Amino acid sequence: MRILMIQPNYHSGGAEIAGNWPPSWVPYVGGALKTAGFNEVRFVDAMTTINKSRFMALCRELIDRNLGVHWGINTRVTDVLRDEKELPLYRKAGLVHVSLGTEAAAQLNLNLFRKETTIADNKRAVELLRQNGILAEVQFIMGLPNETPETIEETYRMARDWQADMANWNMYTPWPDPALAHLLPAAVTAG
Repeated sequence: MRILMIQPNYHSGGAEIAGNWPPSWVPYVGGALKTAGFNEVRFVDAMTTINKSRFMALCRELIDRNLGVHWGINTRVTDVLRDEKELPLYRKAGLVHVSLGTEAAAQLNLNLFRKETTIADNKRAVELLRQNGILAEVQFIMGLPNETPETIEETYRMARDWQADMANWNMYTPWPDPALAHLLPAAVTAG
């Protein structure tokens, strides 16, 4: 299986992918990529489903063209919950893999990351994806100063309870001037 990963250039606004759907991307996905032997396209862009009408237009375009292309996205739990009734359409359009930015299985950390979700919301999003035949991947961020061996174990137990198809564990890495910089020791932020 060959999977092409497409990620926007966030330095220029990050709208290259989502901002150009569906007119410019669908022919490219259906033509050149398939000819080159790619079986799946992954859009690594957390903004993919923010504009619901544009995302629905992409799905309809893929269905209308009947390209037989499988594709995956990164998205937000809130968007999966919002789009519960549209998930069958998304699957019909070829969506087979969703990576959810769940980030944490502890409500304290969800609040810290300003995810606007609950533990129950995260679990429900995974259930909805799986019920619609879409592979559910969850992403977790580890390494926050407030974590203990017990909270890490609890996160692991919850990840198993959610029954996601995949779990992705990442270390907390702050970007320049992040909203969470106050969590870092002064020696780290001073450079």
